Amino acid sequence: MIKKILIAAAVFLFTARHDTSMKTYMDYKAITDTHSVQYEIQQECYTDGDGLRRYKTEEYVVAVGSKIADVGDYITVELDTGETLDCIVGDSKGDRWYHLCGKGHNVVEFIVDTESLDPDAKRAGDVSCVVGNGNVERIETDGVDKC
Repeated sequence: MIKKILIAAAVFLFTARHDTSMKTYMDYKAITDTHSVQYEIQQECYTDGDGLRRYKTEEYVVAVGSKIADVGDYITVELDTGETLDCIVGDSKGDRWYHLCGKGHNVVEFIVDTESLDPDAKRAGDVSCVVGNGNVERIETDGVDKC
């Protein structure tokens, strides 16, 4: 059972000078350490009709850099289209804000079941066609302010 205590909220804003529209994915089966929090979270998830992993309370399961949030934190991702995505951090992308993907910055990586993933998302290497197009403009966390 994952339990988080709200300590403080943090908000991360991403500037328009970076393309943050790419929303890559990783397969949940890559999480293999049965003693990790990441593995524990996956045991409480299901795969939705588009192949995305969802936490038991419907949040998307994502990976972000540890400078943004820790595994188990709830975050809200806001796109520049105004769309918001409620997520739980199910894996870490390491001690950074983003991964470079071509000319863009991948800030949020979605955890998926690749075998069930939407064919267009799989072909593109990007789940934007499923979760929403647009740049990641803001991420609000329920955890400690990492700035």
